[in-house]
Amino acid sequence: MTNQSEVLSIIKMMRPKKSNFRKVRIGSLGDGGYVLPDDLDGIDSLLSLGVGNEVSFDLHFQKKGIPVYQYDPTIDSPPSDEADSFIFHKIAWAPHDSIGGRSLSTMVQHHKIYNSDRGILKFDTEGAEWECIPTTSEHTLKHFRVIVCELHGLNSLGNGELRRQIRDTLSLLTRNHTVMHLHANNCC
Repeated sequence: MTNQSEVLSIIKMMRPKKSNFRKVRIGSLGDGGYVLPDDLDGIDSLLSLGVGNEVSFDLHFQKKGIPVYQYDPTIDSPPSDEADSFIFHKIAWAPHDSIGGRSLSTMVQHHKIYNSDRGILKFDTEGAEWECIPTTSEHTLKHFRVIVCELHGLNSLGNGELRRQIRDTLSLLTRNHTVMHLHANNCC
């Protein structure tokens, strides 16, 4: 496969499809807000990877009584007066368990998300997605009805190794989930 055909294949995987659900924006109007399908009845958990300084998305679900499990090694605690209701871990998302990192599978097991297929997975991990998603099983991803994310580094599709990681990641993410919205990050 040529570089051009690989890039076109990746773009095709990201192409949004029609959905029976309307789109809804949750969280801030800038960075930290996300557009997702309004298929949220019965959602029973939010696994939020990469918290940073903006938790309006997480607060939306916390205020509805949905458990919010947060992971971020870059902050000491969630930046919110209502942070006590989050279950926060100062641990990174990693391809495999280590002293400072947890795999998605381990997080699902730890929080007993494996009993459901009604969770939301949100990740904004500054590029860790390219290493972490390909080591995640299809079965683990099926526990999430909705996956909402930021994908970083797409401007580096010319890099063959990154292009392979992007292809593998998107292939796994789109195996049982459908892209319904896509936009460039407009925060900066």
